Amino acid sequence: MGKKTKSQTVGIIGAGIGGMATAIRLSLKGYNVSVYESALNFGGKLNELQENGFRFDKGPSLFTLPGLLDDLFRKAHKNPRNYFSYLRLDPITRYFFADGTQFTVPAKAEDFSKNASDFFGVPQINIDQYLKTAEYQFETTKGPFLDSPINSPLSVVRFENIPLFFQLNKLGIFKNLHDENKKKLKEKRLVQMFDRYATYSGSSPYEASAILSQTAHLEHHVGAFLPVGGMYSIAKALYRLALELGVDFHFDAKVDKVVTHLNKVKGLRVNEMTFNHQIVVCNADNHYAYRHLLSGTDHAHDEFNKEPKSSAPLVFYWGVKGNYPQLDVHNILFSDDYKKEFDEIFNQNQPPKDPTIYINITSKIVKSDAPEGHENWFVMINVPPRDHEDNWFSKREQMRSIILQKIKERLGIDVLENLVYESHLDPYTLEKINRAYRGSIYGNRSVGPWSVFKRQPNKTKVEGLYFVGGTVHPGGGIPLVLSSAKVTANLISGQ
Repeated sequence: MGKKTKSQTVGIIGAGIGGMATAIRLSLKGYNVSVYESALNFGGKLNELQENGFRFDKGPSLFTLPGLLDDLFRKAHKNPRNYFSYLRLDPITRYFFADGTQFTVPAKAEDFSKNASDFFGVPQINIDQYLKTAEYQFETTKGPFLDSPINSPLSVVRFENIPLFFQLNKLGIFKNLHDENKKKLKEKRLVQMFDRYATYSGSSPYEASAILSQTAHLEHHVGAFLPVGGMYSIAKALYRLALELGVDFHFDAKVDKVVTHLNKVKGLRVNEMTFNHQIVVCNADNHYAYRHLLSGTDHAHDEFNKEPKSSAPLVFYWGVKGNYPQLDVHNILFSDDYKKEFDEIFNQNQPPKDPTIYINITSKIVKSDAPEGHENWFVMINVPPRDHEDNWFSKREQMRSIILQKIKERLGIDVLENLVYESHLDPYTLEKINRAYRGSIYGNRSVGPWSVFKRQPNKTKVEGLYFVGGTVHPGGGIPLVLSSAKVTANLISGQ
């Protein structure tokens, strides 16, 4: 790419998606970039597990807005398809409701609205209008919120955003997601389907703003995708591009401290060695960063960490003997009482007694992800962020039994009888490995209309210190993390 022209060096903490995407953007802008990763490999939460002939994506399992990823490669004048490729899923998701009914979501939005109208007995125009509003929400808020830095409500008070303030009611910012879904869609099962989009940010539809319904646009209009080679191929592609651009990676390199002086970044303390950097970008959990990497400074505590945390995941990676045509790539077994489920998670701080179960089986398409005659099941439920007194061995075994029984009752599949491989990820493990505070996967959850202003900003009060990733603005999930990298890189370069 030619000789670097910037004199400033950048140290990035963490080789997750946000860290690597930021490294690529800054390298293209001429900065000399070094990435420090405490693990032995790249990817962070977006990683993989390979054992006994099975391959599992350990973290994110849904890929939307692939154009955001393609954009990174095109900016480097590379063909994205030389680095990774993906398939559009059809169907998107198969839903199993508590009353025994099933509904499969086709890829085309017009097919979905017609099929849903017939199945749920809701006028098709209601569903079409809902998706149209979701598209409007996304397109209207993308510039002011997703692609722009946010430090406070004043951050969006700009001349170009004046029309936005006349559309707040239509955008649903001050409304509750569940209440809006119930008002617009009416039918209980259909409402539950669209309520689920709150969980994409680890939130409850009974607390979150209706602005989150824009996620429906991403799935139904843009599409849901599966990268060839699994979700981890995204991390592999970013790592390869970063290396080609001259980004310097250090693995098994635990950052112990962000070195500051007079409210200004000086570098990083890594494995008892000091590396000088004028700019530091933290891709670690922001709560962990303030408590550990900035400990002993005036910035060790931050007001954004006081907000309520998102749900945590409990995941089982199961190698299952047999092939099960009643399941697809993405499957949801809903709870009977969704409100009670979220009340148990967020108000009672207990794993739900009747959890909604998500089952992802990539071997339905990628045959090499499981031995012949077997399937790779990624099975997840939402649980509360852990307390320090939590006994997750006991809770994990209890929830495992509940999940196995529910699958047997709902699907007629005796997983235990056909289980040939098993591993797991619980809140304790996630906190230990990925330093996710209390195992909360997205940091702060969405509660009410002001949540967007209560996330950690990309730029901090310490000169030269920035944040990127799923626990900071604009939020969690691969698309938002890629947006976070763009915002952060532009802040650093002054664009």
